[in-house]
Amino acid sequence: MKKEERVVSKHYVNQREKRIAMVYVSVCFIVLFSITGFFFLKNNSSSRIFGRKEKLVSRMENIERFKELQTMAALQCDTLYAGIKKFKPNVYASYEENDIRYELNDLKGIYLKNSWDRRYKMFEQISTLYDMWLTDRKELWCQKENLRDFTINLQDCEMGVRELKKN
Repeated sequence: MKKEERVVSKHYVNQREKRIAMVYVSVCFIVLFSITGFFFLKNNSSSRIFGRKEKLVSRMENIERFKELQTMAALQCDTLYAGIKKFKPNVYASYEENDIRYELNDLKGIYLKNSWDRRYKMFEQISTLYDMWLTDRKELWCQKENLRDFTINLQDCEMGVRELKKN
């Protein structure tokens, strides 16, 4: 008998070998993915990543709150400016000065509530500036009144001296 040679294709792979190859590739993929994931999470722990996000979000919220507070304080500063500009110390209206003082203390209070943040220092400085302006207006009025009184006294004295010289 002739030896029958079985012709087997070099590209022929049976089902069992296909399954073994699939399992082998799957195991390699899972192991490689696990190792990569482990090193990624080890170096970038999720708490640090989410912590940075939360910190950034809270910082953005703080900036937004500060901008809103600035807008509100700008209106308050405009009101203060108009109030001090029209303030007349010779007219006894203590309620006007009390309103201005209340607004000034309100501005200063914004800083005192948030003294940990240096940005809020400007509210105290604005309050101090307007307070100095109000005080200067009152002092200037007092000095003008004193000058007017001294001028009147001087004129009275000059008239008295003239009368004494005539007699």
